[in-house]
Amino acid sequence: MSIGHARERRASLRDLLRVSSASGWVSLAVLAVVAASPEAANAQNVSVETENVLNLLQPFLNLNATAAGQNTLTANLQQAVLINQNTSNTATLNSASQINPNGPIATLLNGNLSTTTLAALAISDENSLGAASTQLFGTTTNVGPAANIAGALPTQTLTGPTGYTFSNGASVYTNGAQSYGAFGSVLGAAYVAGVNPASPNSRLSSTITLLTDAFCFTGNLTTNGGGSCQGDISVAKSYFANGTINNTTPAVGSNLPTSSNGQLPSMTSSVYDTAYQVTNGANVTNSTTSQYGTYKQNSFGDSHPYQTYGFVSSSYTLYDPTVAYTATGGTNPDKPSANAAFPSAHMSYAMTDGLLLGMLVPQMYQSTLLRV
Repeated sequence: MSIGHARERRASLRDLLRVSSASGWVSLAVLAVVAASPEAANAQNVSVETENVLNLLQPFLNLNATAAGQNTLTANLQQAVLINQNTSNTATLNSASQINPNGPIATLLNGNLSTTTLAALAISDENSLGAASTQLFGTTTNVGPAANIAGALPTQTLTGPTGYTFSNGASVYTNGAQSYGAFGSVLGAAYVAGVNPASPNSRLSSTITLLTDAFCFTGNLTTNGGGSCQGDISVAKSYFANGTINNTTPAVGSNLPTSSNGQLPSMTSSVYDTAYQVTNGANVTNSTTSQYGTYKQNSFGDSHPYQTYGFVSSSYTLYDPTVAYTATGGTNPDKPSANAAFPSAHMSYAMTDGLLLGMLVPQMYQSTLLRV
């Protein structure tokens, strides 16, 4: 069918519906014709609300097109490396010229933590506690929303000589730990008990509802209190990585954003992977892979920092190799190895719940934002 004929068909369908509606009825025949049209076959699968969020983030698609955007992408990765290495030492980078002089000092952000403490906190921070009740990794303990923002968490036995032994015989021994949160030891402990539905001291039911309802819209929850969620992050990760809603189904909307040149989003390239010279699904080779075996860069686009090893970094520590590996070796598709890095679901959780907690407890606003 030519473009002209397609336009005429769409116009005739609209006219038919308009006339039928004006007369007070729409026949089954009319509905059948409309259902069989190409427009119905490509029904919109991105909500208007989520589409609006995607359009707010549209400038991300153009970052590689300008020098300022390229510098931003380089600064983004080099800062992640410095934070990971718990240092402001430029020797960890391939070139001192890649340092962002206006960027935060990594050691200040980390509070001068020891490397051992930082590793335990990094593992603990894998917990995204946006639901009403979430089981902590490596434990049988369930906690309520934002428990790791406001308070402390128990030790999480994520690794051990038998639980995470890889195919080459290597093992990981670091456990997750978080000794305090933004609310301090006393108020933090009261908050953790107050939002835990299983706790006898759970009294913050309205807070639980507020936080989980908010994250239902901004995060990656699939259900909330029996209802369904289509959080913005769930769609945005796939859309900006490859133009889909779930890494396989193409996104269909009325006004979806694209790059200025119309080339992004794409199934074969993405903003991060273009900037950091990554090929979807290529093998990663670094000090971690020499210990645990090869893992792959992101299969769907927008790889994580540990998957872009080497662009600005001569050092990068994978504190928890299980984010890239299964216990028997090889990549784990349920981990970030197959999960786009932008936008970050963990950051969405932290900012959504952190801002709300800060408004609920204004005297803790600054410490809460520092924690998130």
